[in-house]
Amino acid sequence: MTGGAALVLDEHRQFPSLANDALIAWRALDDADCAEYVRYLRKLLMEHRGETGSRCAEGLLADLEQWLPRFWLVTPKDAQIAAVLERLHEAA
Repeated sequence: MTGGAALVLDEHRQFPSLANDALIAWRALDDADCAEYVRYLRKLLMEHRGETGSRCAEGLLADLEQWLPRFWLVTPKDAQIAAVLERLHEAA
């Protein structure tokens, strides 16, 4: 990751214990103030499903509210969070 952001699906809820907190920061997408990120995630999943016919993406979209606690927004610690938020806003 070089100044960007990643949306990580943590199916087994292990990400915080495996991630290197010296290099990255993360926040759960089910936080109340993450609506913009959730819209962006939904858009990505819809595009992926449309282009590939992915049943996994279809399942995530069908029950996204249940899956949100397992998604993380991950950024490098040196990233300017304002720049990341702006890029996500533009992409949404």
